Amino acid sequence: MSAISDYLQIMGIPVWRLRTGVPAKPITPTPCYYYEFYNDTQKQPICLLFADAKLAEDSISAEKQLVNAIAKSIQKKFSEKLSDDAVTEIKSGALIHTRVIILLGERVSTVIRSLIGQCPVVVSYSPAEILANEKLKANVWKEIKTAIKIIETPTCASAY
Repeated sequence: MSAISDYLQIMGIPVWRLRTGVPAKPITPTPCYYYEFYNDTQKQPICLLFADAKLAEDSISAEKQLVNAIAKSIQKKFSEKLSDDAVTEIKSGALIHTRVIILLGERVSTVIRSLIGQCPVVVSYSPAEILANEKLKANVWKEIKTAIKIIETPTCASAY
């Protein structure tokens, strides 16, 4: 017997076949709070904000209030919605004039970062993490101020 046969026998594998390809793992929907920020001259958003959403009845209102407060600190003029899937929002073509993308939480960060290309990204804690640990608010505010500076700069390339 060869070493491979011994290994297969020890592992309880009676028949071994070479795989010709591994099927792609389907992307699971990533629920999120989704915000678009505009300036007065463009119809396309200049900033996008994605925040993890737990969608649990007891946490929706507190999370939503927190994300709304963050959004209002960035800019007064914005649109918002609770989205079933962050990927759907990013594929809608909203990136054309976007100067910065803000990602609050690990789930949206993981999904969105692979899709966005060269646009600057500011990543921070999810609403649930911020609500669970008040000390994180200072860090998040510092990161939001970085995003505001990018938004207020005429072009991303000259800013960073």
